[in-house]
Amino acid sequence: MFKIYQDAGISGYSTERPALKELLKDAEQKKFDLVLVHKIDRFSRNLKDLLTLVDELSSYGIGFKSATEPFDTTTSAGKQVAGQT
Repeated sequence: MFKIYQDAGISGYSTERPALKELLKDAEQKKFDLVLVHKIDRFSRNLKDLLTLVDELSSYGIGFKSATEPFDTTTSAGKQVAGQT
């Protein structure tokens, strides 16, 4: 089962996006176990914000993976890259 969270026309530089807030709320409620993005810059264009968001997802037991880039926190190597243990 999946859901598409999309903030059409809103920059990835901002974390104040309705669909992102909904995704984080659903993550906290453990409605899914993986966030899959086409490209990382579609999720966040700010590295600090990206790592903060990925860390928040991880705290809920949610993995994060890019479909087109080698970024996958569901693997040991990916967790190290993301600064997770």
